[in-house]
Amino acid sequence: MNLIIELSPDEERCIEGARARGVDVKTLFKAMLSGLPDAGMDASPPYKPGANTVALLRQWRAEDHTDDPEELERRDREASEFMEKLRKNRVDFPVPRVS
Repeated sequence: MNLIIELSPDEERCIEGARARGVDVKTLFKAMLSGLPDAGMDASPPYKPGANTVALLRQWRAEDHTDDPEELERRDREASEFMEKLRKNRVDFPVPRVS
């Protein structure tokens, strides 16, 4: 089957950039399509983009669950240290004034 798709100039540049980096665009598109549900299959439950990611994140949260106060305190401390490092490395750009 041949399919013709109208692309914007930006989309064309993206594809040309991928080709320039050695990406086989035909293989890339086929791989993307292989992740979609087969139209002939009974798609119940319906296909939901991102559902696998959400399921994985829920699994990780369940695996990491703890009621241990020391572990919870350690996690809070690490999160606070991480956020403080982000704040220290933040670059503030001047906001242009609108007249």
